[in-house]
Amino acid sequence: MNKKKRDKKILIVETEAIIAIEIKMRLESKGFEAAFVSTAKNALKLMTGYKPDLILTAIILGGGMDGIELASIIRKEKNIPVIYLTALDYMKSDPRLLETQPVGILGKPFSENDLFEMINNALSNIHNTTNNF
Repeated sequence: MNKKKRDKKILIVETEAIIAIEIKMRLESKGFEAAFVSTAKNALKLMTGYKPDLILTAIILGGGMDGIELASIIRKEKNIPVIYLTALDYMKSDPRLLETQPVGILGKPFSENDLFEMINNALSNIHNTTNNF
């Protein structure tokens, strides 16, 4: 991996602003660049200029598109790794979710250690891929 941690951009898609802000602050404290939005549609708009290396998305989102639909679009068009964030255990085995081949699924609430372990594993598996945004 040629990029330094601070060059890695992570997009957080989360309807609960307090959770998104907390994750963003934790990511930035570890040297990542982070941005957040509350809907899948806003995530797709932002990614055009932001070009994230990783996406953290809740499954349940407002605005007519859920996190699984977002991840499906990203997988087909951009091949950016996705980590799901969910408080709903039953969603972890949803066939639609599994089809998107996420790099991880974190149950809410999650520990900071679990979050960073999953992020670091996901980013270490990226081999000189480029985003097409």
